[in-house]
Amino acid sequence: MKYLQEDYGGSKKWTDAYKVRSAVEAVFGNIKNRGTEDARPGYVQVVGLPLVTLAVAAAAACYNIRILEHLERAAA
Repeated sequence: MKYLQEDYGGSKKWTDAYKVRSAVEAVFGNIKNRGTEDARPGYVQVVGLPLVTLAVAAAAACYNIRILEHLERAAA
């Protein structure tokens, strides 16, 4: 077993953990997509961590609203 690796690759516990990781990576990919929020490096030109954090939070909020509206339309 690798040093500091809790689970063997391919085990049930490892697979369950990576299912969550792949879902999170898909969300990040959608947020960076040019056809959606387009939140890639350089998409805001502000100085300071608080302003960058605010911009990223706004992009995440827009993503959440877009997904909720899509789910609402699909359910109707």
